[in-house]
Amino acid sequence: KVIFHSIDGMEAQICAVVAEATGLQLGPHEVSLRKSSGARFTSMTLDIEVQNAETVLDLYKTLGGLENVVSCF
Repeated sequence: KVIFHSIDGMEAQICAVVAEATGLQLGPHEVSLRKSSGARFTSMTLDIEVQNAETVLDLYKTLGGLENVVSCF
């Protein structure tokens, strides 16, 4: 799950980072989005399988370092 400021292009940027790290092309079945009640933030849930725990940790580190990402877990 990635929580970020609702800014145009953030969904695509996050999907690109995940695709680069995992080799997966994310589609509508792997990604779900939900806006906060005030629409200032968006929550993106990724339903993917990765090869190992190291890939998950690398994704957390990379995604957490993106500008406008508030949290990832």
